[in-house]
Amino acid sequence: MIPQLTNNTDLSYSIFDGKFITTLNYTYIANPIVWAMRPDPITGRFIGGFRNLDFQHNYGIAFNFNKKLYSWWTTNNNVVVNKNYFVGDLGFGKVDNQMLSWSFNSTQTITLPKDVGIEISGLYNSPSSYALARSRSRSQLNFAIQKKVLTKKGLIKLAFNDIFWSFQYGGETTLGTTHVTNNYKWDNRTVMLSFTYKFGNPLMKSE
Repeated sequence: MIPQLTNNTDLSYSIFDGKFITTLNYTYIANPIVWAMRPDPITGRFIGGFRNLDFQHNYGIAFNFNKKLYSWWTTNNNVVVNKNYFVGDLGFGKVDNQMLSWSFNSTQTITLPKDVGIEISGLYNSPSSYALARSRSRSQLNFAIQKKVLTKKGLIKLAFNDIFWSFQYGGETTLGTTHVTNNYKWDNRTVMLSFTYKFGNPLMKSE
């Protein structure tokens, strides 16, 4: 395995005082390091590990919208569209794995009376390509409630992640004449209770 070399170009443009931002990007990677399967020449078994492909192209465009809609409601939304190309030979002949994919994530922050706040966030990833594989879509929904305490210096937060247990990986890979289907199901659901406290005087300013 040899090091990969990445060249990346971004171009961003914002309007409405930065509330809406559009970003164009292009990435070229020489000898990209990916996790993939390849046959063992002695045993004939498929062995997974990190390998080098020949190159990878990625064309993308992203849209971000961030705005305080009301005094009690702030929204942040992001959409990314990508066209990925993976080209290389891992023992199955030259492979050109390409796919147009997109993702969406959104966070809604709501402020309630008595210093209580609610945060609802979620994401969706469409089917996409990676190395020799093509993954299926997946999504996730999260919820959190928090309250400021101790004259607003402390914060108690209760968060529930992946409520519907839907952020699981599944995909297909074609290895020569062999077609492999992968399904991974782990318990991604978590409940976290946290407490943070801000020390110092918020009115002090550094010169």
